Amino acid sequence: MSRKLHAVNLTEEQRALCERVATKCEGSPERVRRAWILPRSNVNGEAWRDGRIAEAYGCTPHTVASVRRRFAEQGFESALERRRQCRTRPKALDGEQEARVVALRL
Repeated sequence: MSRKLHAVNLTEEQRALCERVATKCEGSPERVRRAWILPRSNVNGEAWRDGRIAEAYGCTPHTVASVRRRFAEQGFESALERRRQCRTRPKALDGEQEARVVALRL
């Protein structure tokens, strides 16, 4: 059996929060899915394999590995919440230009 590169080791409080989010469907479907994934990945808990977790919760093994990696690198909150999207290109208009365009459309 190969060791996972990024281990998940949840505290009791984190495990309880995951259970609450998952069972009460608190938040987006993605957040609920991550709340199911984290406890199943826990090395001191259930420690399911990525493929089994992916099959059980309708995602890919890559998604499971990404959640584990985010937990290891950025912490519990980051792993549970949605990853922030970064803007790859600058805005085309500044605030003043945008206001002019809006005014022209009226």
